[in-house]
Amino acid sequence: MKHCFVSATSIDDPNTFIDLVAQRHISALCSLPFQNGGLAMHHDFPFFGPDRGAEVIAKGLSLHDKSNAAIKEQITWLYSILNILDGKANGLMRVNGAFITILLFFFAAARADKNPLNFTTGQFTVAQFMFALVMLSMFLCFLVVRVSWKFLGHVRKTGEVYDFTSEAKRLAEVVDDRTHYYLLGWSLTLVAMLLATAVLAAAMFGPG
Repeated sequence: MKHCFVSATSIDDPNTFIDLVAQRHISALCSLPFQNGGLAMHHDFPFFGPDRGAEVIAKGLSLHDKSNAAIKEQITWLYSILNILDGKANGLMRVNGAFITILLFFFAAARADKNPLNFTTGQFTVAQFMFALVMLSMFLCFLVVRVSWKFLGHVRKTGEVYDFTSEAKRLAEVVDDRTHYYLLGWSLTLVAMLLATAVLAAAMFGPG
């Protein structure tokens, strides 16, 4: 049987809460199975397998090591940007959802017997174009909020040391991509709103 020992020097500041949590996680790791002198990492199926998630714990503990302080700060900062983008995309999806509801009512009224709201063919065509814009915007929002890979999934291990550089680089790329996704989606929704305003103004103030 192999034993796992934790040196006090491996903890940055034993008096802080985060280090107490780290010690508890290290104790949990000590109880996990070991093979060939290292932690047995199994590629279990999603939702199944006794060791699923164990590698994330090991990577997280390594990230909290004093030697990784700079890269940890960078990764935390990048994730904070992604959180901001997620919040903005969620808000835009709510706007798009309201827009889609209104357009569906518009389509239903336009197709009803005798067209009770007297929608013209041109207005119906513009509404179809707005619907396409909003649906494309919604799709781009889904690209912003999606989960592309497991947390710390791009971390590489060289020997016994985890290298977080590839994770930070991938996060930076995702931040750039999702910022453009959001900007494009926001622009599409804005165009749809301007078209809706123009159609409404024409209906209200145009020639009867």
